[in-house]
Amino acid sequence: MLPIRDLIEKSKRGILFSKETIAVLKPKILRLSESQDFDSLLNFLSILYDLSIARNTKMLASHSYVDHYTIHKSRRIEKVNNYIKENLHQKIPLKDVASLVNMSESAFSHFFKKSTNSSFSDYVSDLRLGHAARLLIETERSINEICFDSGFNNISNFNRTFKRKMGYTPSYFRDQQKLITKH
Repeated sequence: MLPIRDLIEKSKRGILFSKETIAVLKPKILRLSESQDFDSLLNFLSILYDLSIARNTKMLASHSYVDHYTIHKSRRIEKVNNYIKENLHQKIPLKDVASLVNMSESAFSHFFKKSTNSSFSDYVSDLRLGHAARLLIETERSINEICFDSGFNNISNFNRTFKRKMGYTPSYFRDQQKLITKH
């Protein structure tokens, strides 16, 4: 069950499975509704296990995108998280966030890195990329609109950052998602 538990944990970030994995598991998933009682549970667990050991998977969002920092370890981190979420689409200066929690910029940077294992700028960037990835998958909005709605200030920076972190350009990422959902 450990591989399945790991799969469920990873699924919080979204998992892109290879075309081969999808082709193999699609018939099993479709047949799932034909089984009943204990057989359906066993078939479902078998599918989860196959997904958990699948190769060539890609995580769709970074660790920072998942709200595991809202475990309320710190009221300050929770306050910062809420502020970031409310202002994700616009510039978020470090000095504003530091003053929000009554800290100097350097003290806040150190505190944030220690609390989240991520620099503040990387954390915000990862949240923006996760938001952009979701919009690319769920909407037909233009990449330009998604860029600015996700808080990036220019399209070239958005494309460069998206490709560096996600492995694909935004347009290629969207095209791949469309191919996957058609199958």
